[in-house]
Amino acid sequence: MIFFASGIILVRLTSYISGKLQKWINQRGTKIDIISILRSRVFPLLYFAVFYISIKRLILHPLLNSIINYIALILIVFYGITLLQKLIIQWLNRYWGKKEQDDSKKQIFEAVILAVKVTIWFIAGLIILDNMGVKISGLIAGLGIGGVAIALAAQAILEDIFSYFIIFFDRPFEIGDFIIIGEYLGTIEHIGLKTTRIRSLGGEQLIFSNKDLINSRVKNYKRMKRRRILFNFGVVYQTPIDKLEKIQGIVRDIIVEQDLVDFDRCHFKSYGDYSLIFEVVYYVNDRDYNIYMNINHQILLSMKEEFGKENISFAYPTQSIYMHTEN
Repeated sequence: MIFFASGIILVRLTSYISGKLQKWINQRGTKIDIISILRSRVFPLLYFAVFYISIKRLILHPLLNSIINYIALILIVFYGITLLQKLIIQWLNRYWGKKEQDDSKKQIFEAVILAVKVTIWFIAGLIILDNMGVKISGLIAGLGIGGVAIALAAQAILEDIFSYFIIFFDRPFEIGDFIIIGEYLGTIEHIGLKTTRIRSLGGEQLIFSNKDLINSRVKNYKRMKRRRILFNFGVVYQTPIDKLEKIQGIVRDIIVEQDLVDFDRCHFKSYGDYSLIFEVVYYVNDRDYNIYMNINHQILLSMKEEFGKENISFAYPTQSIYMHTEN
């Protein structure tokens, strides 16, 4: 009776402490239901522990004593594994559950949870068998050899599947992102277990294995916050020096007038084969390609207009031939 009363006090004390802990967790904004977990997993185990300790003080038949020990082992493993499983699943739901996911990501999320459950319960079964005196080393060795054989036979498929998990967890790109891989470019349409499908600008669908994408250098334009623009233009060698000095100010004023644009620089860069070359750099504070093209279109038109007013001529390939004739 003393042990039973002490157990009841221990359960009540645990309940009080868990209530305070839950209040503290809620104040920190973390949504983990400690009370529910303790009531469904820990409290029954504490009650059984009190009962088990009380029973063990009695003199019992060896067979009955072994049965009670096996029951205690099974219950401890069961409640311990279910508690661990619930904590892991709550953490996964908290980390990924609230994020917007397409159908393929929801399926893989469910598959991850299923894999976690199977793994945990498989380990629990091995623990129970081992404590019951069953030799599990042969079983583990057999499973290891079988796993190696399967892995070798399906190496290419497994590489794509593991690459999918890397894409899922690391998120280098998502559906709707515009990416460039080498000479190919397009928008992500579907990310599957083995392949990823991209819709190119020409309209055709490009299909890449997940392994190829992971091993490639991918440019993700969806994540670009602003676009750096660099272009060159040339004016004729006959342009007077005072006109050359005005070019920097003209270009700067044109670019500064545009919306969503930060001017960086405009410089006389070099002497070309048939022109004096200027280099211009500016930033468009938007990743949309159409917005960039509209801005660039307006800048080039304005340059043509302002250079015409100043009688500054753009250069184009020309060749002068000098002929010497003798009288």
